[in-house]
Amino acid sequence: MTDGSASLGGGMSVQTLKTRALDVAIEMVAKRGPDDVNLRDIAETIGTGVSSLYYYFKSKDALLAEVAAEGFRRLEAGVTAARNSGASPDPIRTCGGAYLRFIREQPMLYKMMYSERILSGFEVTREAEGRAFATFAAGIANGAPSQETEDSALALWAFGRGVASLTMAQEANERGTGRDLARRLVGGLEVLIGRRIRPAPEGNS
Repeated sequence: MTDGSASLGGGMSVQTLKTRALDVAIEMVAKRGPDDVNLRDIAETIGTGVSSLYYYFKSKDALLAEVAAEGFRRLEAGVTAARNSGASPDPIRTCGGAYLRFIREQPMLYKMMYSERILSGFEVTREAEGRAFATFAAGIANGAPSQETEDSALALWAFGRGVASLTMAQEANERGTGRDLARRLVGGLEVLIGRRIRPAPEGNS
């Protein structure tokens, strides 16, 4: 093989195989959770053999690491889009809202992104997290980086991880209650910091 577009058996390129495998794996994570992703099911879905997946991904964990990295890239893109939208002049509300929205909309993918085994074991995931956090921190700083603004960004980043962990545990114990807990946690944070993070109710400025 000389490049990422070289063909495997059956005419499918490596890059196409990688992209399709990641897309299917992300869908499986969203529907089943990260623990139930299966290489054989992925191979069957995209119409290839398991050996073809191993040609590119050295193990199931290597595939999951790429899934987690893609999750961080999507989170970063969401924060960037929120900043560029100009919807709010408040950087904490803009970036914090985008971050919390990603957690709410992609809970299982976010759980995968912060799998201790994956995050500690694969540089590709750690690098993607670093880039996502750097973008988030720059957004919070609003062009004026300082230790204080970076610490604020770090606190919000950690808060998001806590919200995700607590709400998923709550949802597992009593289905349908996780969203309410998340709303209460974010509301409590808003009281503590004296500013709103969530979008204002419709009809309010």
